[in-house]
Amino acid sequence: MKKLVYIFTYKLPDVSGESNGNGVIKKIWNQYEIFRKSYDTYLLGYTGNQIGLFHEDKITIMPNSFLKVPRRWNLFAAGEKIAQEMGASFFYIRYGFSDGIFVKMLRAIKKSGASTILEIPTFPYKRTFYRDRLLHRLIMRPLDCHYRKKLFHYVDRIATFSEDRKIFGIPCIHIVNGISVNSIPVRKPVPHKDAIHLIGVASMRSSHGYDRMISGLSEYYRNGGERKIVFHVVGDGPELPKYKDMVEKYSLQSHVIFHGPQFGEALDELFNSSDVAVECLGCHRNNIFIESSLKSREYVARGIPMISSCKIDVIPEDFPYLLPIPGDESPVDISEVLKFYDKVYKAEPVETVIQKMRAFALLHFDMENTMQPILQEFERMKSENE
Repeated sequence: MKKLVYIFTYKLPDVSGESNGNGVIKKIWNQYEIFRKSYDTYLLGYTGNQIGLFHEDKITIMPNSFLKVPRRWNLFAAGEKIAQEMGASFFYIRYGFSDGIFVKMLRAIKKSGASTILEIPTFPYKRTFYRDRLLHRLIMRPLDCHYRKKLFHYVDRIATFSEDRKIFGIPCIHIVNGISVNSIPVRKPVPHKDAIHLIGVASMRSSHGYDRMISGLSEYYRNGGERKIVFHVVGDGPELPKYKDMVEKYSLQSHVIFHGPQFGEALDELFNSSDVAVECLGCHRNNIFIESSLKSREYVARGIPMISSCKIDVIPEDFPYLLPIPGDESPVDISEVLKFYDKVYKAEPVETVIQKMRAFALLHFDMENTMQPILQEFERMKSENE
């Protein structure tokens, strides 16, 4: 069986595949499960402050090539060593940004005769990656802009969720951001008549736009709204203090509840008690108008209707379980949310809603299906090299 090495600048999952609620790590594990059905697959990533190579339920600590440097230097140095010594046929790399040590690893992979597919999760990534941090603007951005021009010498294909035919001069494979649907629990609705419960699970960045929902609730009650709505905010992040200040300012403590990060059964219980999920309400702030987030997939897989201000790539415009709202800075129109809620749950039993959404998820973005273009491309490369 040919060997495949998957390299990423994230923490390795533990030997059981546990991701501790990190959606990216969960996705990496699910991709690993798909790859290992066809190839002898290795994962190269972080374990604490060290570099680990995961293979067959065992993590091997790789020796550091550098001292007192960013971890990614030692990660890519380990990748270079693996390319020189392991005899792997394929490398799949989740892209962060380009610099000299990254390109040096790619050069070693190319020299070894292996084929490389680079996955770029978000493109264009300028606003989402560089943000406003001084380190990003003054160091990482110039490095990336310089070294990414060299990628076409060493990378065979780029896997992207965008519609680009080429990125950095490299032909693209168009894929759908998939999840392992069967790993997502189905919502088990808890009957309640006291209120309409909304839930938003996020890392609380500006692009999530939950301030628009809080402002909308404030306007609804200030204008005499009578139906009780509770917005459950799950997670942590840089925008959380702002959200808490808004709730206090508008006296919405009984309508917005902050739960902090939640995982496992605790998170499942919150979903079971909720009626509508809140997806991205601020993607326009990053000039993104079509999104493919893992969270949108999870909401559909769980069977919970959702609200979004951004078009979701795999969901058609007539999807009855999605309420599209304007992609701007206006407060969420709560009256439209209430109409959506009434329309969904008066049209059919909640169990039917859940069943239909789950079936849609299995058909359209289960990873068994979405990873096929990658596997087919690796097979094509293998045939060419034999």
